[in-house]
Amino acid sequence: MKKIFNKKFMIVLVLFLVPMFLLTACSQVNYYNIEVLKSSSRGEVHGPNKTTQIAENSEVTLTATENGGQFICWVKNSSQVISLDSSYKFAMSADTAGTYTGVFSESSPMQMMYTALTGIKINFAEVTNLNVNVNITPSSAITESISVYNGSASNENAFIYNGRVFSFLNEDIYLVDVSVEYEILGYEEKLTETFPTVQLKRSEFTTSKAVVSGNKGQASFELTFEKLSRELVERQN
Repeated sequence: MKKIFNKKFMIVLVLFLVPMFLLTACSQVNYYNIEVLKSSSRGEVHGPNKTTQIAENSEVTLTATENGGQFICWVKNSSQVISLDSSYKFAMSADTAGTYTGVFSESSPMQMMYTALTGIKINFAEVTNLNVNVNITPSSAITESISVYNGSASNENAFIYNGRVFSFLNEDIYLVDVSVEYEILGYEEKLTETFPTVQLKRSEFTTSKAVVSGNKGQASFELTFEKLSRELVERQN
């Protein structure tokens, strides 16, 4: 009789505890952090402190205020333009966690932080189906390569900016590597041409643009980089 009672007691206890366990598991909330930065002293940004734990699905608001420089956009993780609105709202999640920079215009191109690849010219004789890959590497950290473009191209793509940018931050020189996968008419096999590394220097932005070029044999390339501006981002949109 005692064994039967114990068995029934255990069943009742399990039935009582399982819902509580499930309720606790379902109510567990994830927390994330974001960091809010400004590109220069020509503007101010407001948002959560980077040490603040933000619950998942909570609404986050970032605000940028101009102070002598025009607000351009919000850039996430120093690589992707995500909004042109000075007040930007989003729901907190694993995907939205990261670093957000409010970018403001600079009076001098030499002081700009963000630039984008806006033009590609490729010269290959008797070649079809070009696929271009452009990698950028900070000169002080050779292993940290950033792919700023990977996609098809004709012999002259005048405007290929896709919202992806990269930042000079504290770097004065970036190393640019260009490789082109291509097909020759009449041949099924795809070939690859890798050009010698060239340099993109911050000092080359004497205007809003800088052009770098290279060649190998009879093939050549020319890349145009453009300082991030309100006009550039609006052109994309």
